[in-house]
Amino acid sequence: MQINRQKLQNLAYAGVMAGCGLGAGCAHSELGRASASPENIRVGLESPSHAPAQIPSVSPQAVQRESVVAEPLPSGSKGAWLPPREPPRRIETASEHVEVDTKDFEFPAGTLVLHFGDSFAGALGPALNREFAKSEVRGILRYETSSYITTWAWDRDVEREVANANPDLVLITLGANEVELINPAQRAPAIRRLVSQLRGRPCAWIAPPLWEQDSGLMQVVHDNCAPCAFLDSTAQVSDLPRKKDGIHPSKPGQEVWAKVVLEWLSKRRSPTPGRPWNLLTGY
Repeated sequence: MQINRQKLQNLAYAGVMAGCGLGAGCAHSELGRASASPENIRVGLESPSHAPAQIPSVSPQAVQRESVVAEPLPSGSKGAWLPPREPPRRIETASEHVEVDTKDFEFPAGTLVLHFGDSFAGALGPALNREFAKSEVRGILRYETSSYITTWAWDRDVEREVANANPDLVLITLGANEVELINPAQRAPAIRRLVSQLRGRPCAWIAPPLWEQDSGLMQVVHDNCAPCAFLDSTAQVSDLPRKKDGIHPSKPGQEVWAKVVLEWLSKRRSPTPGRPWNLLTGY
């Protein structure tokens, strides 16, 4: 029996289109698999309610693409890179407003700072990057809510991330979810492993400003994070404005904390040939 080829093609096409109608559109489905939106790529974003976000499973290549997505800059800017815009968050009330000294800090232009950690890194990072951008310093932020020192030491390929980004300075903000450990010394191996993956690059461990007395974890971090410098944020920040949970810094609190970190970095920076972000260690 002779088959009409054109008729067969028409029938096949009709079948495909019918399947598209049931599956919300073949073209959209393929696009969804072929590319990822910034919301899907970025690791560890909190939802507007500040509940821990579900971390999507993405390939290292997809995560790397996020680090080079640039947001349009305002008119008259110096051309510095800014991180992608985050989803809307709760607007702080007028009573939470805090006046913060807006003096500019000068940092080495053309350099790159990689910052990773937990939700406290997510609170501090954007404010730091805005200030870095004024000096034409590029900032990359990676954070995962409800993550731990062990999460980043063992479950995240920090070494690959560092190699891909090739940063001049690495900032770590971790430990907030482990302040009540009965035996904080058990974190020492994970701290040393995490720092070793930075391969000797200039680095600093920015300890979170604590809302309660820890069980000694921050001292363990200090004793084991070399060659990274260590900033005891709790000792530097008093009466930090916080959100209603009494733990995370509010928007004004983020700005206060960022100012403390920026001043500390400015004072600690001791440039050497080839290492513009070399930092003095110790307290």
